[in-house]
Amino acid sequence: MATGTIILIVVAAVVLVGLVVVGMRAARSRRTEHRREEARELRGKARERESSAEDARAAADEQAARAQRVRAEAEEKEALARRNEIAAQQRAGAAERESAAAREQHDRARAADPDASDSGYEEAVALDGDASSNGHGEPRTASGSADEHAPHEADEGVAGSEPEPASPEERR
Repeated sequence: MATGTIILIVVAAVVLVGLVVVGMRAARSRRTEHRREEARELRGKARERESSAEDARAAADEQAARAQRVRAEAEEKEALARRNEIAAQQRAGAAERESAAAREQHDRARAADPDASDSGYEEAVALDGDASSNGHGEPRTASGSADEHAPHEADEGVAGSEPEPASPEERR
């Protein structure tokens, strides 16, 4: 073989090796670029999911805060209802004590008054009429009649006689 042919084969081999090296570098570069593009897409998706998760977290925090406010309002209303209930019970107790004291005073006045009837029936009717008035001096009745509180003959036993006293104090 001639020297020229050997040189030509060597040059061709070097060019071929050079082309293979350049081709391999180009392929590696394309793979690297492809991986970079894939990594960018994954990072973008990760940012989107992170943003979505942050939105969901914020919404959950808002909902928890609303629930806490509603719970606090409910507890406040419950406490107010308890206070009102206690106040109503105290007022009812005070009213009952006041009513009992008034009955006692009426009983003492009736016992001291020589002109008062012994039964106190008329006084009870008058007091009942005052307690059941509608605020305009008129008794509250279903039928609207004023004689609803008047004794019935069947209640009196005998027409025109006083009903019999119920307690020993009323018998005096």
